[in-house]
Amino acid sequence: MAAPAALRFDGRVALVTGAGNGLGRQYALMFASRGAAVVVNDLGGDLNGGGKSTKAADIVVDEIRSKGGNAVANYDSVENGARLVQTALENFGRIDIIVNNAGILRDNLFARTSDTDWDLVHRVHSRGAFQVTRAAWPHMKKQKYGRIIMTSSSAGIYGNIGQASYSTAKLGLVGLSYTLSDEGIKYNINCNAIAPFAASRMMTPVVPDEVVAQLKPDYVAPVVLYLCHESCDETGSLFEVGAGWIAKLKWSRSHGAVVRKKGVPMLPEDVRDNWNKITDFTNFTFPENFQRPYLVLNEIESDTDTSATKPLRSATRNHNVNPSYKTPLKSDVVFTEMGKRVTTDMVNKINAVFLYTITDENGKTLSQWTMDLKNGSGSVYSGKPKQDKPAATLTISDDNYLDMVSGNLNSQEAFASGKLKFTGNIMLLEKAGKLFEDQSKL
Repeated sequence: MAAPAALRFDGRVALVTGAGNGLGRQYALMFASRGAAVVVNDLGGDLNGGGKSTKAADIVVDEIRSKGGNAVANYDSVENGARLVQTALENFGRIDIIVNNAGILRDNLFARTSDTDWDLVHRVHSRGAFQVTRAAWPHMKKQKYGRIIMTSSSAGIYGNIGQASYSTAKLGLVGLSYTLSDEGIKYNINCNAIAPFAASRMMTPVVPDEVVAQLKPDYVAPVVLYLCHESCDETGSLFEVGAGWIAKLKWSRSHGAVVRKKGVPMLPEDVRDNWNKITDFTNFTFPENFQRPYLVLNEIESDTDTSATKPLRSATRNHNVNPSYKTPLKSDVVFTEMGKRVTTDMVNKINAVFLYTITDENGKTLSQWTMDLKNGSGSVYSGKPKQDKPAATLTISDDNYLDMVSGNLNSQEAFASGKLKFTGNIMLLEKAGKLFEDQSKL
């Protein structure tokens, strides 16, 4: 039986920030050794963000070239992200991989953290990753390919004394990674975050020397390369990595408790009296999205408990999902609430039947709902019209529909931008505009 093929990066261009030392250096060397053209970015500053030198990047580039690899140096700050990406485009004609690795430390107890130190850490970690990735994004979209790594930290995941600014920035990059994963999926752009544990300049001030001596960036770099390979479809995930150990992290959520009832004020005492339920993780779930608060609306109205239904994150980040499971949609709750608010007056004003087709962000139909404002006293129900052909059919994604009925997306702008599509009588659609305004009060 033939051995699996080695993971190669021939024809790919990788940009690694902070690649003059430690982890970044190892990433650059390994990408180059497997055929990638590499932009080695390093400002050449010290651990605290001071100073500038070309030496660190040049040494790595020379090492890559001495081994037959292809690399160029870039000495800009990551705050000038467009310059880094331009270096890749000018030298190699494209950009495929971004590893946001650059970082600094300005450690201090929270009460002693200055505005300057706080801002500098965020400028390098958060703003730097934003600037570099944003500059590369349109090129990745156009070529319909991209792999992005955000570098988080155990300090961001768990917190750490003396690292308030650093931990805030590092967990923020996880959120950015999740969002880019969702936005990039239809362009074949994957984005993941890692929390590495390896010997580096930033680690030595906070980790004993005997531990640092046993850790190598060599045990982190293979994870980054796999996540950046074209054969890997993992996206929107967070991994802890170190010393050859790799683990994927997920949020867990308690079963929770609904502590208010319809028409009854919610009081602090209601929270106190349900605290054990709220904090009980006996029947925990792994939440993948924020749909639960929307499901609670139905739960309160119908006096049922929907929390046993395990919610999922958006389809862009679902892996190994049971195909028989139907993900609850945010629009389901809205249509249910709309049905409770249909009046005879609306029927008299509209006198038409509408069919709503709700899709995912890629245009795949997820559900259909009928708004019958013609027959009887009116109704809203799941499925196609039971009687009368729809005078107009509206097609919109689940997220955009929620934005529209909540007033965050104007229906005319949605139509003009292609987010809202319709067939049928446009005059009736204009009549329905008033109904959309009323829906925004839900």
